[in-house]
Amino acid sequence: MRCNKCRSFNLSDIRAAEIEHQPSLAALKASADAGCSLCSLFFTRIKLSTSSSTVEQLLEGHTDDGEFNHDTPVHVEGLFYDVGRSLSRRYRVVIRVGLRIDVDSAASTPMNALSAELSVYAEPGTPASKYLKSRPINRNPMQGIEVMKDWLQDCDKNHNCISTELPLLPTRVLDVSRVPTVVTTCGERARYIALSYCWGTSGKNVLFTDDTAQMFSTQGIHLDTLPKTIQDAITMTRELGVKYVWIDALCIIQEQQDLRDFKAEAPNMGEYYRNAYVTLSIACAADCSDGFIKDRAPQQAEPCKVEYSPYRKPGSAEQIAPTVAYLCLPAAESTGLLNTRAWAFQESELSNRLLSFGETQFDFLCQQLRQYENGDYLPRAQKAENWDSMTHQSPSLRKILSLSGRMSKDEEISLFDLWTRFVSKYSQRAMTNPDDKLAALSGMAKHVRDAVRCKYMFGIWENDLIKGLLWSTYGFAPRRIPTARKRWPHRAPSWSWASIDGWIRTIRNPQAEALNRDPANWRVQVLSHEGIGDFLDPIRETLTIPKAFELRIEGVLKKVKIFFRSLRASDRRSGGSTHLLVESGLPENLSTQAEVEPYCVGHGTYDVDSDSAITRLEALRLTVRNGLLLEQVDEERYRRVGHFKVEKEAWFEGGISQQVVLI
Repeated sequence: MRCNKCRSFNLSDIRAAEIEHQPSLAALKASADAGCSLCSLFFTRIKLSTSSSTVEQLLEGHTDDGEFNHDTPVHVEGLFYDVGRSLSRRYRVVIRVGLRIDVDSAASTPMNALSAELSVYAEPGTPASKYLKSRPINRNPMQGIEVMKDWLQDCDKNHNCISTELPLLPTRVLDVSRVPTVVTTCGERARYIALSYCWGTSGKNVLFTDDTAQMFSTQGIHLDTLPKTIQDAITMTRELGVKYVWIDALCIIQEQQDLRDFKAEAPNMGEYYRNAYVTLSIACAADCSDGFIKDRAPQQAEPCKVEYSPYRKPGSAEQIAPTVAYLCLPAAESTGLLNTRAWAFQESELSNRLLSFGETQFDFLCQQLRQYENGDYLPRAQKAENWDSMTHQSPSLRKILSLSGRMSKDEEISLFDLWTRFVSKYSQRAMTNPDDKLAALSGMAKHVRDAVRCKYMFGIWENDLIKGLLWSTYGFAPRRIPTARKRWPHRAPSWSWASIDGWIRTIRNPQAEALNRDPANWRVQVLSHEGIGDFLDPIRETLTIPKAFELRIEGVLKKVKIFFRSLRASDRRSGGSTHLLVESGLPENLSTQAEVEPYCVGHGTYDVDSDSAITRLEALRLTVRNGLLLEQVDEERYRRVGHFKVEKEAWFEGGISQQVVLI
């Protein structure tokens, strides 16, 4: 059923234009309640895009500030350009509720209360499909298997995203050509698929252990004994025509008391994902019992068929007959719990190609483009501003890693810059076992180490050490960071970001980065880090060696006193625990910021709130502008508790240089 307004609705009328669809949001709701399918689609999209309280306020004729306002007209605008028939363009319709801003009228009310998008698609094989790229989404991912094959074959032929030489197989793989069997390889080369997924609680129920190794390798594994996600991965591997799949739970011996196999395999996991024919990324499943080959939940509003007249250029002799298209709720990207997990970070970043399965659609990501099940298409030229993934966002990473020790200084700096971005993104991920902080990044670290050929010290690179020490647990961001917790000394030394559970921020200003990398601006000298191992080893017992934590630096220590939280607006925006740093030995009766300001020598932050009770510290300036806040542990050893920015350079000049052992 359609209301009078919707019976004459034609997409061509809103091509790069806007029309008033209903006089108010209340009128739109009334039409939807009366059974109009198109108005119902519009109103459902509005409800899904904003809070219920905002919708209620607008239905009652009020704005957020409580002012009475009946002016809530519903406008519809088409943002689709079939003039050039570009397959890379997204076709969508925008619904706006509220007055538009009239830039030519000083008296106009700047209210645009709501804005929401709908997608436009055409059925395959219809006349409209020549002009509209988007397609309907299947109820079950398996119905799109031919689309997945086409994507992979097109990439194989045209994109050069994976090597034409068959890769070495991982130490063990699952042979799915018959009854699934764990196969130990001996240097064979073949295509294989890798699986990136959430274990959840069910993953612990099916593990490759010393007890099951013989059975899994000789008798095989019955599908019905495996969690649904692993079953589906085996099915998908077969459907894609690949013989082998690598799944960590079944290809690494998982023994709580004996981590030898995990120790050997964890550093290779990055290589396994990087060399895979494609990685299946199961974003839609929070537990491996959930699976991903299943019917999706129906949309909250059915797609609506609408009239559509493709554009014909003036003077063109082409005869274009009117046809039909569909409006529908937009499909979400492949978000899910997997994209918040630490172990999945390097899996997605190092994979050359990903087939991601989200709650509403699947998509394919390679080094050249991103394609979605609904037909949306994101070419390489657009990915820098649109893609969230750092690896695929920066085409230079693949090139840099391929240089493997032959890179120039500028290329090395570019790779270190990428690493600091990885650290910031990775630190926001969650993990079941917090002590896996370094292990879950060891595969990526191994690739970077092969490229830069320098020591990897608890997440910081020897050739970028000074800048690498200047991390913090706050940043100029519009949100509060999670409460950080220090995990030291069990996991990493205090000077490493890996000692922190929480969001790590690094200096991202290009000028500041260049300043901190220039030896002329350093105010310390690194004396020794010989005791620090090249920790790509994920076995945590090795980190209990005291010397492994010691970083010896020569510099000038200055005694400081932390006074109170800064009231600067810029510091408040940082979202961190910013404090004033003042000279030691001040009168105790100073009580206001105005009284303290003349004595302020810098501004610092604690790494974790639990250390904020320590108010007398040592300041070690590393560069002209930045340094570390330290607490003395014994005669020569210190632990990091925060970092600071220099306010008065003259105060930090001079003093007796001494050896400082950071632990």
